[in-house]
Amino acid sequence: MMTHTLRLTATALILFSAACASGADEAPAELTALPMVPDSLLTMTIATNNALIDFQWILGDRTALATWYSDSTAVTVPGVGTYRGKATLDTAWAGRAAQLGVMNMQRTSAGWSVADRVVTDSGSYQIEGDLVKANAMKDMTGRYTIRWHYTDDGKWEIISDELIGASQKRGTN
Repeated sequence: MMTHTLRLTATALILFSAACASGADEAPAELTALPMVPDSLLTMTIATNNALIDFQWILGDRTALATWYSDSTAVTVPGVGTYRGKATLDTAWAGRAAQLGVMNMQRTSAGWSVADRVVTDSGSYQIEGDLVKANAMKDMTGRYTIRWHYTDDGKWEIISDELIGASQKRGTN
């Protein structure tokens, strides 16, 4: 419910901004796709999206997590592996936080870039929890890179989410 409320709020802000930016005497253009979120709102939007997926993962909320994934989404975690596609993410990844004893996950963005409708965010992460169980993850801190796609209908989807542990180099998981 909260995810849908945030999406509706973001969509309303975008449409309001677009309406204010257009001239009053111009006929509105027919929209084939919702406009991309303005840069001024992207930092807040990406931080909110990241916090929601991490929270939903910790809760093991498969239904909520499934709304972020596509059939081509890939999630890579050091010491755990790579999960690809909506079905695999739902069955193998969505419940892993509880199995690993993860109690909290915090992402701190170092910045983002936009190419067309894809936002790439990177920064650092910290995972807290039962270290005996979570030790399978190898690295409780490290860097992350997450790529978000803003669809034409105003939905955010994860293209890829990669945790790069402090002892790992990117792409060597």
